[in-house]
Amino acid sequence: MQPEVIIVLFDGYCVLCSHFAQRLIKCLGNKVRLIPMQSPEGQKELLHYHLSQAPNEVVIIKNKKAIMGVEAVTELMKMSKGICQLAGRIIQLLPVSFSQRIYRLVARHRYRLFGHRSRCYLPPKN
Repeated sequence: MQPEVIIVLFDGYCVLCSHFAQRLIKCLGNKVRLIPMQSPEGQKELLHYHLSQAPNEVVIIKNKKAIMGVEAVTELMKMSKGICQLAGRIIQLLPVSFSQRIYRLVARHRYRLFGHRSRCYLPPKN
């Protein structure tokens, strides 16, 4: 039986989010399917899981369940290898309220801190 591919919904206009998506391609390859949340397919997934059409955090769909924010990023990091996996495990050791606060702070100011793309990043098809 094939392992389930995790769907990753990310902000395709955010430079930080697009860079994160590119790293996921390198680290996880076909274990993830990257979809910009602004795309028609991304909007369909958000609607299916009864989520905001413009969430302010990354969303993963794993085992038919939507996981958002720092929990989603941590899950992806733990699936990676090397320093990313280690960082994911360290983040898990931090108090959840602390890591969520930091994540939301960065997410809220991501365009100002990292920039905004003029075109939505579309990852290569697997």
